[in-house]
Amino acid sequence: MIYDLLSYGFQFVISILLIIGIVILIKPYVKGVWVVAFFLFGCFVLETLDLIYRFFDINTENHINYAINQFLFFIGITEIYATYLLKVSKKLKIGFYLLAILFFYLNVFSTGIVREYSGYSYVLVCCILCGFAITYFSNVLNTGAANKFEIRFNVITLFFFSVEALMAITYNFLIANYLDWVGPIWLFRVGLLIVFYITLIWFTWSLGKNKL
Repeated sequence: MIYDLLSYGFQFVISILLIIGIVILIKPYVKGVWVVAFFLFGCFVLETLDLIYRFFDINTENHINYAINQFLFFIGITEIYATYLLKVSKKLKIGFYLLAILFFYLNVFSTGIVREYSGYSYVLVCCILCGFAITYFSNVLNTGAANKFEIRFNVITLFFFSVEALMAITYNFLIANYLDWVGPIWLFRVGLLIVFYITLIWFTWSLGKNKL
């Protein structure tokens, strides 16, 4: 019961945080950050719908929500890095987007043994996103140029998606053997997600103001 109440509370906080972030980033004095605003809007829609479905006990296809969430994060974070933090070639971006579409298709439409293992595609997604952060730090070491807002965002990104990858790998094992751990671990993950969103909004806000 306590975990249900906390999960509702956390999801409500996330939805409010996302809408605040969107409002901040569409202000006239914040320039050139539409990519993040669209990403946050997509996250807001998913979180709010999931909260409504859970509250009213509406049955939904969880694997579809999972696939959309994975697709959104893969495309969104890739575009954020390609637009603001890294030099990513057009061909490489297209390759990532095609991979995101492939994972989305497998997660939604595959059946049987393929669906069972398609869930691990999120591990690869997390590794790619961690790779973006590691590449950023490598560039900082090579050039010596660093921005405190960018560094904070990349530290949180690397930590968050490392934890996400570890959780994706061990999820079935925890369900089968340590079910009592799932609730606390999920709450820890949601807490990290809130920190990630706050850091992203803060980083993007500072970036947009500097474009004036």
